[in-house]
Amino acid sequence: MIRDRAFRRIRATLWPAAALPLAGLLGAGACEARQAGAPAAAVASGDWVGTRYPPLPQGIEIHRGTTLGTADTARYAIAEVSAGGDRLLWLARRAGGDAGPPLWDVTDALELPELGPDRWVVLALCGAPRPGAGTPLEPEDVALDPAIVAIARADEEAVLTAIEHAWRADRGTGRFERVETAGVVCLNEFEPEW
Repeated sequence: MIRDRAFRRIRATLWPAAALPLAGLLGAGACEARQAGAPAAAVASGDWVGTRYPPLPQGIEIHRGTTLGTADTARYAIAEVSAGGDRLLWLARRAGGDAGPPLWDVTDALELPELGPDRWVVLALCGAPRPGAGTPLEPEDVALDPAIVAIARADEEAVLTAIEHAWRADRGTGRFERVETAGVVCLNEFEPEW
């Protein structure tokens, strides 16, 4: 019970700042643009870097995303997207000024490995255990780094520790960098008792 309250408090604090509704990643009117599709040379070539959206290229679907910072001021966003049968991570930089709906330029694209039913992509809820953290880890034991994206094995614990792959969005280079998984843990956003 204490763990649930602590996790909900952390989630309520983190979620408004880190997670971004799809409308923020897509901009106003993006649903219509996504349904209508916009032909893009990047779709045919598989070269996603340089793609500007919205509108999304035809055949692309954003499943979820997060900004690195608040939705209003973020300069970078991470999106989990699908293109045909491929699942990708896009790192995108906000294009243009701050007025109006945001436009995003893809600066890096990473093809995700095939995920089994017990594997999850975790956005904005990963980090490292705080010094002196106990076992099992509790949500308040995690120093979050919203720039880390990981693939974690499903578990019913509040903190996922079986991390198979991890990357950090480097805002200096606009690229994903592989991260050693031994030091990464993620909050379990899929915890069944929610």
